[in-house]
Amino acid sequence: MEFYITLFLISVGSAFLSNIIITPVLIALAKKYQWYDSTNERKIHISPTPRIGGVGVFISFIIGISVFFASSSHVGIEMGLNAVKFAALVTAIAGIFVVGICDDYLNLSAKLKFGIQALLTVILIAAGFRFKEIYIPFAQYTLPLGLFSYPLTFIWIVGVSNAINLIDGMDGLAGGLSCFGLVSVGLYSLVLNDIALSVLAFTLFGSLLAFLIFNFPPAKIFMGDAGSYVVGLTLAVVPLANNPQYDSVTLYLAVTVCIIPIFDTFSSMIRRMVFYRVSFFTPDKEHTHHKMLNLGLSTLQVLTIVYLICACLCGVTLLWSLYQTDWSLMLIVCVWGAVGIFFLALSYDFKKYFKNDPEAQRFYELKRQQQIKAAQKEQSESK
Repeated sequence: MEFYITLFLISVGSAFLSNIIITPVLIALAKKYQWYDSTNERKIHISPTPRIGGVGVFISFIIGISVFFASSSHVGIEMGLNAVKFAALVTAIAGIFVVGICDDYLNLSAKLKFGIQALLTVILIAAGFRFKEIYIPFAQYTLPLGLFSYPLTFIWIVGVSNAINLIDGMDGLAGGLSCFGLVSVGLYSLVLNDIALSVLAFTLFGSLLAFLIFNFPPAKIFMGDAGSYVVGLTLAVVPLANNPQYDSVTLYLAVTVCIIPIFDTFSSMIRRMVFYRVSFFTPDKEHTHHKMLNLGLSTLQVLTIVYLICACLCGVTLLWSLYQTDWSLMLIVCVWGAVGIFFLALSYDFKKYFKNDPEAQRFYELKRQQQIKAAQKEQSESK
């Protein structure tokens, strides 16, 4: 057992250390070749910043899991993933990475991106990654999802992959909340004795943690679509490979670790398609972090609030994995409701105190212009 733990730590550590080395190299290359994310009126950052952090996340993640799986085959560790599932997962992660890196610099059309995502999702579902049933607390009844499991799983994988991408709009936000989600998945998989899934989650956590060192405000690099798609897909798929004994609660656990980006995406859909009557893909500045910033919170305050919510979500998932009671499942559902109330209150305050206040909007734009001028002056002086 001690040897297994050592191998586990080496795998996660190799992902962390390799990205600590790779990311500064990427930053240097981006500065040399001007691989910057452009600034505009809907983006928060005020100076050109590299957006190729996803390359380091992907490469270091592959290094970490390669170290573990290559070694584990020699020491006889039982894996929860069979060869078909593992091959499908690696194929999907690699495919979504290619889509993301192309989109970062070629601006792929929404239809093309969705088409490729759909194909990769079908491959994953065919390999066996899907919701199969759901447990009804206190009724002592497990509801088989039947054919409905296929469209539900399809919407889940595509939705979460894009949800992480949508919420990646502020320094340290997507990377930080994804770290909490991966820790949740890693811990409950470990408690349920799904070693392979725990390693996958913690290895990506190690890679993301290294990236977060350079992405924490003020960010030196962004993960870009390549990184957010890889993280989103992994967060969506890994819980679906849980021990078959726990299929009935997979939906509860999966939703819990992704609840913030899920609510943010639903808010975007309703706002754009129902109230504004525009395409869902129309960008705006009314995501959760935009609203909190516009209400006067600093970037660090926004991150503190989001991280605290994520810590609570991590706690309730771990609580269930330790006790596995109906009451712990109900606590999870109650936490969903609390997060939903937070989103509703935030939307109400945003409309009341910012969106309907022209003076507040003028002050915000003035402040932003001053920040842009200061950043431009600093850049010109550094040259």
